[in-house]
Amino acid sequence: MKIFLKLFIAVSILITTGKAQIIVNGKSTYRPYFNNSKSALSISYGSMLWIDAKGKDLLGYSESLAPFHNEFLKSNRSKLHQNFSLKFGFEKGISNKFSVKTYLLTGKMYTGSFYRPDLIAREKSNVVQLSTYGNYVLSRPVAKIKAHLMAGPEFMTVNKNVIIFEYVEKEGDVPGDYNQKETIFEVGLTTGLGLSYDLSNHFTLFTEAMLGFSLPGGGFKFFNGSGLKYVF
Repeated sequence: MKIFLKLFIAVSILITTGKAQIIVNGKSTYRPYFNNSKSALSISYGSMLWIDAKGKDLLGYSESLAPFHNEFLKSNRSKLHQNFSLKFGFEKGISNKFSVKTYLLTGKMYTGSFYRPDLIAREKSNVVQLSTYGNYVLSRPVAKIKAHLMAGPEFMTVNKNVIIFEYVEKEGDVPGDYNQKETIFEVGLTTGLGLSYDLSNHFTLFTEAMLGFSLPGGGFKFFNGSGLKYVF
């Protein structure tokens, strides 16, 4: 968590103070967008659905829930994870049509083991995600309601920690508690769309829907959320 927080602050500072130049025939085409553009802080709430393509199924089940043990449900539920949490963001405008967004998300993760009907599970897992998106305004910059196109990389760490009660792997085993612990790190490429509504010169309501894939691994992520942005 401390590493992601430091990265979030570092990226925000770099976006705020950085300058990019493109040299064409020995001449700089840099224009001082950073000096004239605005910054923003945001907070939003939403849900993330994550399918861990490389996740391993638990072979067993909770003894008292043996009637609900099903191979099809076991295989499909174990890879499905969900998160509901706050997302904190910093945005820096580059021009009136383009900006860079950095987000930090942290919260509890409900893993596939928690959702399986044949397991009595206590969920203690959590997730930390750092993401940076390029944001392009599809509408006129002066419009109150704007459509946005976003794309960029995401870095996610999931600390899976689930305690399963009465766990057995086959009929006749002595039931006991089993602690499923694992740390997973993923890098993904994400793209999505957003809508925003300018309440005033300083406050904006927004909603976003993002779709991402792990590189490598083939995992799948979907995030949707809404929030409030303060522009300064």
